[in-house]
Amino acid sequence: MPTNNIKRQLEQEAQIDTSAELEGFHKQFLKEIQYGTPSVGTIFTYACFLIKSPIKEHKEQGVAYFTELLEKDPDNREYLYFLALGNYTMEEPTQAKYWVQQLLQVEPHNPQALELQELILEQIKQDGLLGMAIVGGAATVLAVGGIVLAAVLKKR
Repeated sequence: MPTNNIKRQLEQEAQIDTSAELEGFHKQFLKEIQYGTPSVGTIFTYACFLIKSPIKEHKEQGVAYFTELLEKDPDNREYLYFLALGNYTMEEPTQAKYWVQQLLQVEPHNPQALELQELILEQIKQDGLLGMAIVGGAATVLAVGGIVLAAVLKKR
Protein backbone atom coordinates (compact mmCIF):
# COMPACT_ATOMS: atom_id res chain seq x y z
CA MET A 1 0.00 0.00 0.00
CA PRO A 2 1.58 3.31 -1.03
CA THR A 3 2.19 5.91 1.66
CA ASN A 4 1.19 8.67 -0.80
CA ASN A 5 4.23 10.82 0.04
CA ILE A 6 5.03 11.22 -3.65
CA LYS A 7 1.43 11.91 -4.58
CA ARG A 8 1.12 14.50 -1.80
CA GLN A 9 4.41 16.11 -2.84
CA LEU A 10 3.27 16.32 -6.47
CA GLU A 11 -0.01 17.91 -5.40
CA GLN A 12 1.82 20.46 -3.24
CA GLU A 13 4.31 21.26 -6.00
CA ALA A 14 1.45 21.77 -8.45
CA GLN A 15 0.27 24.67 -6.26
CA ILE A 16 3.63 26.46 -6.53
CA ASP A 17 4.42 28.68 -9.50
CA THR A 18 7.94 27.72 -10.58
CA SER A 19 7.83 29.48 -13.94
CA ALA A 20 10.44 32.05 -12.85
CA GLU A 21 12.85 29.31 -11.75
CA LEU A 22 12.18 27.38 -14.94
CA GLU A 23 12.92 30.49 -17.00
CA GLY A 24 16.11 31.10 -15.02
CA PHE A 25 17.39 27.57 -15.63
CA HIS A 26 16.37 27.82 -19.28
CA LYS A 27 18.52 30.97 -19.63
CA GLN A 28 21.42 29.26 -17.84
CA PHE A 29 21.03 26.24 -20.13
CA LEU A 30 21.09 28.45 -23.25
CA LYS A 31 24.06 30.42 -21.93
CA GLU A 32 26.05 27.22 -21.41
CA ILE A 33 25.10 26.01 -24.90
CA GLN A 34 26.78 29.15 -26.30
CA TYR A 35 30.06 27.98 -24.77
CA GLY A 36 29.71 24.33 -25.70
CA THR A 37 27.79 21.69 -23.79
CA PRO A 38 25.76 22.54 -20.69
CA SER A 39 27.02 20.97 -17.46
CA VAL A 40 25.39 17.82 -16.16
CA GLY A 41 24.19 19.81 -13.14
CA THR A 42 22.50 22.43 -15.31
CA ILE A 43 20.84 19.81 -17.52
CA PHE A 44 19.70 17.86 -14.44
CA THR A 45 18.19 20.86 -12.66
CA TYR A 46 16.58 22.22 -15.82
CA ALA A 47 15.11 18.78 -16.59
CA CYS A 48 13.71 18.52 -13.03
CA PHE A 49 11.91 21.84 -13.42
CA LEU A 50 10.65 20.81 -16.86
CA ILE A 51 9.18 17.59 -15.46
CA LYS A 52 7.44 19.50 -12.65
CA SER A 53 5.89 21.94 -15.12
CA PRO A 54 2.15 21.63 -15.74
CA ILE A 55 2.83 21.85 -19.49
CA LYS A 56 3.07 18.45 -21.19
CA GLU A 57 5.64 19.64 -23.76
CA HIS A 58 7.91 20.73 -20.90
CA LYS A 59 7.54 17.32 -19.25
CA GLU A 60 8.38 15.62 -22.56
CA GLN A 61 11.50 17.76 -22.94
CA GLY A 62 12.54 16.98 -19.35
CA VAL A 63 12.15 13.26 -20.02
CA ALA A 64 14.24 13.65 -23.19
CA TYR A 65 17.04 15.36 -21.23
CA PHE A 66 17.01 12.64 -18.57
CA THR A 67 17.15 10.02 -21.32
CA GLU A 68 20.25 11.74 -22.73
CA LEU A 69 21.84 11.92 -19.26
CA LEU A 70 21.08 8.25 -18.68
CA GLU A 71 22.97 7.28 -21.85
CA LYS A 72 26.15 8.57 -20.18
CA ASP A 73 25.37 7.07 -16.75
CA PRO A 74 22.97 4.10 -17.20
CA ASP A 75 22.64 3.15 -13.52
CA ASN A 76 22.10 6.64 -12.14
CA ARG A 77 19.22 6.30 -9.69
CA GLU A 78 18.18 9.96 -9.96
CA TYR A 79 17.90 9.82 -13.74
CA LEU A 80 15.90 6.59 -13.58
CA TYR A 81 13.63 7.99 -10.87
CA PHE A 82 12.89 11.20 -12.75
CA LEU A 83 12.25 9.28 -15.97
CA ALA A 84 9.69 7.18 -14.10
CA LEU A 85 8.20 10.23 -12.36
CA GLY A 86 8.04 12.26 -15.57
CA ASN A 87 6.22 9.50 -17.42
CA TYR A 88 3.90 8.98 -14.46
CA THR A 89 2.94 12.67 -14.39
CA MET A 90 2.36 12.59 -18.17
CA GLU A 91 0.05 9.62 -17.58
CA GLU A 92 2.29 7.27 -19.53
CA PRO A 93 2.16 4.38 -17.06
CA THR A 94 3.74 1.77 -19.31
CA GLN A 95 6.87 3.88 -19.77
CA ALA A 96 6.83 4.91 -16.11
CA LYS A 97 6.66 1.24 -15.09
CA TYR A 98 9.61 0.41 -17.32
CA TRP A 99 11.79 3.12 -15.75
CA VAL A 100 10.83 2.35 -12.17
CA GLN A 101 11.61 -1.32 -12.79
CA GLN A 102 15.03 -0.31 -14.12
CA LEU A 103 15.58 1.71 -10.93
CA LEU A 104 14.51 -1.22 -8.76
CA GLN A 105 17.07 -3.42 -10.52
CA VAL A 106 19.75 -0.97 -9.40
CA GLU A 107 18.26 -0.40 -5.91
CA PRO A 108 15.71 -3.14 -5.12
CA HIS A 109 14.79 -1.76 -1.68
CA ASN A 110 14.59 1.93 -2.55
CA PRO A 111 11.48 3.12 -0.66
CA GLN A 112 10.86 6.05 -3.01
CA ALA A 113 11.00 3.76 -6.04
CA LEU A 114 8.74 1.19 -4.38
CA GLU A 115 6.18 3.88 -3.58
CA LEU A 116 6.32 5.26 -7.12
CA GLN A 117 5.89 1.73 -8.48
CA GLU A 118 2.70 1.34 -6.42
CA LEU A 119 1.36 4.65 -7.78
CA ILE A 120 2.18 3.58 -11.33
CA LEU A 121 0.48 0.21 -10.90
CA GLU A 122 -2.54 2.01 -9.43
CA GLN A 123 -2.58 4.28 -12.52
CA ILE A 124 -2.42 1.24 -14.81
CA LYS A 125 -5.29 -0.38 -12.90
CA GLN A 126 -7.38 2.81 -13.13
CA ASP A 127 -6.69 3.09 -16.86
CA GLY A 128 -7.77 -0.54 -17.28
CA LEU A 129 -11.00 0.01 -15.34
CA LEU A 130 -11.76 3.13 -17.37
CA GLY A 131 -11.08 1.24 -20.58
CA MET A 132 -13.40 -1.56 -19.51
CA ALA A 133 -16.12 0.97 -18.61
CA ILE A 134 -15.81 2.64 -22.01
CA VAL A 135 -15.93 -0.69 -23.84
CA GLY A 136 -18.84 -1.84 -21.66
CA GLY A 137 -20.71 1.41 -22.30
CA ALA A 138 -20.13 1.18 -26.04
CA ALA A 139 -21.34 -2.42 -26.06
CA THR A 140 -24.50 -1.39 -24.20
CA VAL A 141 -25.18 1.43 -26.67
CA LEU A 142 -24.69 -0.94 -29.59
CA ALA A 143 -26.96 -3.56 -28.03
CA VAL A 144 -29.72 -1.04 -27.33
CA GLY A 145 -29.29 0.42 -30.82
CA GLY A 146 -29.57 -3.07 -32.31
CA ILE A 147 -32.76 -3.79 -30.34
CA VAL A 148 -34.31 -0.49 -31.42
CA LEU A 149 -33.32 -1.09 -35.04
CA ALA A 150 -34.76 -4.63 -34.93
CA ALA A 151 -38.04 -3.30 -33.47
CA VAL A 152 -38.29 -0.60 -36.17
CA LEU A 153 -37.58 -3.10 -38.95
CA LYS A 154 -40.07 -5.60 -37.48
CA LYS A 155 -42.87 -2.98 -37.54
CA ARG A 156 -42.37 -2.42 -41.27
